[in-house]
Amino acid sequence: MNTFTRFFTILILCTACFSCGSGKGDSDIQDSFIGSVQFGQQKQTVLNALYAQQFVDAASGQTDSHFDTIPLDNGDYSELKILAKADTTGFTFLGRQWLNLQIQFDGNGLYCLTFRAKSTPKEVANQHFADILQSLQKSYDMKRMVIGHSSAEGEATDIIGYRYESGNRMVQLYINENPDGTAAPILSYIEN
Repeated sequence: MNTFTRFFTILILCTACFSCGSGKGDSDIQDSFIGSVQFGQQKQTVLNALYAQQFVDAASGQTDSHFDTIPLDNGDYSELKILAKADTTGFTFLGRQWLNLQIQFDGNGLYCLTFRAKSTPKEVANQHFADILQSLQKSYDMKRMVIGHSSAEGEATDIIGYRYESGNRMVQLYINENPDGTAAPILSYIEN
């Protein structure tokens, strides 16, 4: 299983679990990202905002409108797209450098943004992870817990990370470890 597939599988497991149920209500988790991108916005609004900031589709390198569709545990579906900067230099969020951004939509609009850092040796990734966690802890009471499961390479393993839930929103952080010994922090903001 390649790195992207493993990351994709983990992310689906993590986001699908949350999509199955959480009480609606007020939340102290932010709702605006990378300029004017907000939870609940429709696809074209989000794409226009990100394309205006020189993001492109990570696979095609174009400003296209193609989305992949995936089923969710509750019988609904999600549409997703992975974006990167056109010049491939990455982008800054929370004062840290990120490789790409995954956006996910359901019938109510944008409900998940996932920031993926560049894969680096584990020691470097662990320090990057610690720095991101420290930044998050200034705003959120992040709790260490099992946030999902991976079945990569035929073995089912728990994914340990940090999560904070408030109202109908969640922020979570974990490290995606690659078979080549590298790793990358993954940060998600989700609204149910």
